[in-house]
Amino acid sequence: MLAGLEDVSSGAITIDGVIPHELEQTAAEALEEAGRRALSRGALVVARRTLLRAVELEPSPGRRYLAAHAAWRLADVPTVRDEAEEALAEARAAGLAGVEGRALVLLADLALHAESNVAQAHDLADDALAILPEDELAGLYDAHSLITTIFWWLGDADGATRHGEAMLDLAHRAGRPELESLALTQLAGVAGVRGDAAGSLALLERAEALAETSGSREAMAFALAVHGRRFGETESDEAERYLREAL
Repeated sequence: MLAGLEDVSSGAITIDGVIPHELEQTAAEALEEAGRRALSRGALVVARRTLLRAVELEPSPGRRYLAAHAAWRLADVPTVRDEAEEALAEARAAGLAGVEGRALVLLADLALHAESNVAQAHDLADDALAILPEDELAGLYDAHSLITTIFWWLGDADGATRHGEAMLDLAHRAGRPELESLALTQLAGVAGVRGDAAGSLALLERAEALAETSGSREAMAFALAVHGRRFGETESDEAERYLREAL
């Protein structure tokens, strides 16, 4: 090994024990991009590990948010609140409205699913919609997705449909077929409880095709699970097949 150079556990080469800033920056950017790709595929464990490493190398509010988002999707509830609140505070201090809005959505998700606080979740999601820039399509999608779930909980089919259609439009504009699939599955669920069996099935078939195209296991599992719930008692074998495939 050349004098003055040494390998560290991360695999980076250091000069006199200090990792050059340019190398840290380049590595963090590459890890962030890899983490984003893993999130979009539903490879959540890989995403979480990769994004945490990016934060370690070069912290930023956006990377903190992404790492917290991956933790939430892994149902790591104890970790999420502290990381989301830290990302929110840093984003506000830096004037990063996009990250601030997305952190608010994450905290709203936590309020809804971990605490069953529907009112607080709705307030936080509305705050996010008011803050998020028009070009922050993924953040706006997440906010509308959460509000769709809130209306589903409240039994408001019109509200769930309205925000589900907003999700679908945002996903299409963003060129994200996996998000389009998730939105279509949400809309299929609403159509199903309204008694529109044919419309629900058509939406699910579109959702499954988009999930297949995108390679998202999460989107495909969601579509298959909702599809499985469509069957009645006389079709229990078919229902079981879809639900096992979803698992």
